[in-house]
Amino acid sequence: MFDGDGSAIVRSKRNYLEICVQIGTASLALAEGISSLYKSELGIDRPPYLCRAGDNKILPMWRVNIYTRSDVFKFFEYVYQDKGYCYMDRKYQNLKQALMRLGLII
Repeated sequence: MFDGDGSAIVRSKRNYLEICVQIGTASLALAEGISSLYKSELGIDRPPYLCRAGDNKILPMWRVNIYTRSDVFKFFEYVYQDKGYCYMDRKYQNLKQALMRLGLII
C-alpha cells in the first residue's frame, strides 16, 4: 500500500527536521483499515482525516499520517523487515534516506 499510495516527506520547520509518512485513498473504509492496522500492529494511534484533492479540491481524499520520528521508524521496520523482492526500491530508498538524514538509521 505504501509503495503505491504513500509518501515520506522531510521538511525543515524552525531549524528542526520534521518527517511525515502518509498514505492516501479515496476510500474511508480502507483508511480506517490502515489506521486500525497501525494501532494493532505498531501501537500507533492515527485516525484518518479528510482532505480535498484535485485541481478544484473537490475530490475526497482520506489520509492517515504518521509524524513522530519513533513511529516513522517503527513503520519503516514493519513494512520493510521481510521485504524480500516485493517492494518498490525507489520508495524504500527514499524513506531510508529520510531516516538517515534524521539520524535514525546509519
